[in-house]
Amino acid sequence: MQTFAWNCGFDLIVITDQDTQTLPRSPNLNYDHQKLGSFQRRCSQVLGTEVKLAKGYKVCDLRPAFGLIFAEELSGYDYWGHIDLDTFWGNLEAFLNPILKQDYDMICGYPYHVGGPFCLYRNSKYINNLFRDNPNYIDVFKSKENKDFDEIGIKDIKYRGFEWTVRQLERQGKLTVYRGQQLYLQDCDSSWWIKETRKAIASADLQEYPTDAQPFKFGTGFWQRRELPRLTDEFQQEYAFYHFLDGKRRLFQPFAIRGCVQIKSFTIDSNGIHLNYQFGFWWLRHKLEKIIVKVLRFMVYDLGPLRHRFNLRR
Repeated sequence: MQTFAWNCGFDLIVITDQDTQTLPRSPNLNYDHQKLGSFQRRCSQVLGTEVKLAKGYKVCDLRPAFGLIFAEELSGYDYWGHIDLDTFWGNLEAFLNPILKQDYDMICGYPYHVGGPFCLYRNSKYINNLFRDNPNYIDVFKSKENKDFDEIGIKDIKYRGFEWTVRQLERQGKLTVYRGQQLYLQDCDSSWWIKETRKAIASADLQEYPTDAQPFKFGTGFWQRRELPRLTDEFQQEYAFYHFLDGKRRLFQPFAIRGCVQIKSFTIDSNGIHLNYQFGFWWLRHKLEKIIVKVLRFMVYDLGPLRHRFNLRR
């Protein structure tokens, strides 16, 4: 969230039931504390249909309806959108401002389907109600299971998610969607997901998958704090954001990120986040943390007798 905070031209509203006292503070970061139960009741009331939210992840299915659910918070904005939590942000203005000037109804973070870690929607009555054109939305909202409705749609809705609705309207000339360059870099290969998207489009009998679509771009990200943040890959290609898919699952990485305002730069890859602090308290603390982690990793994973004694596996 701190990397987003440095993009002061964009506002982020965080709806959460977690403690926000230790989170970054900035004029463009707004925290709204809501319990999942009260949020579920709000969604049911606004949408006029029963909504079941057994877990927080189920909220992803409601993303296409955020324009209605958060109509009060979004009043006065030309566009609204959603992001994933496992993202780091570069210079958003450099990427989004030229695209916004082209007056698209929706802007996708990559060309394969809507939703994903980043997507923008025009804040209009027509766009905010598009999800109602999908015949599955009521059943999806009533189900406790996540159906990937905000993207291609899985399980019993069989690739008839929001992407199916959007592509139909695109073909009919009723919707303009930016599906251009991939705006982000990620830490692992996700070519299997492109295959799933191909299946979704084929089963929906819509326009063929673009033959010039490139695979997901993955690799090490290099983030630098300047007047505006800058995020590049090893070839100095700049991106709007980094999607941290695999590295966050590592046992000993990433480190807890503290003292964000003292961070000069960092790199991100499948092994975690590697921080570079300005010299001072946080620099010293981080160095000590790294030493402790290396010692623990050696004791647990590299000492054979200990692994066998406590039945520990790699």
